Amino acid sequence: RRHTRSGRVTGVQSCAILTYVGKQANLYPSDPLTALKVDEILHALVDFNMISIAAGFNAPNEEQKKIMQEDLVATSIPKFIGGVEKLLAKHNGKFAVGDQITVADLLVLAVSGFLTSGMMPYVPTDVVAKYPHWNRIVQGVKDYPAVKKYYESQKA
Repeated sequence: RRHTRSGRVTGVQSCAILTYVGKQANLYPSDPLTALKVDEILHALVDFNMISIAAGFNAPNEEQKKIMQEDLVATSIPKFIGGVEKLLAKHNGKFAVGDQITVADLLVLAVSGFLTSGMMPYVPTDVVAKYPHWNRIVQGVKDYPAVKKYYESQKA
């Protein structure tokens, strides 16, 4: 572990940080099998994020941005979001891996928010609409009392 002068733990990998914070906040399961299910979703979405961020922000010009984002819609979204959709269907709980909210649910919400934000002009804002289990999780997280309270506080 590396520590800052204030004693806070620091990390550099988003998935590792998310897992660490999830454990501190009781949003990461202690059961190894449930943790495996959470990790499947986390790692798939982190892999997807690397591709989507490149398509959204790292293209050298507008023509390349269009090509990268259209490829994201045609290839990467069906592969990664479609793959997570299959996991969500298999787990078939209130949340991503059961009836307790986890960091996997929060990441599904974050990725969905990015994909539907309009920040990528060549990605339709309804690109995840055809994934019913994905959208069930997104809505469940939005309705979760602590998340709902947070978003309401941001409006003020």
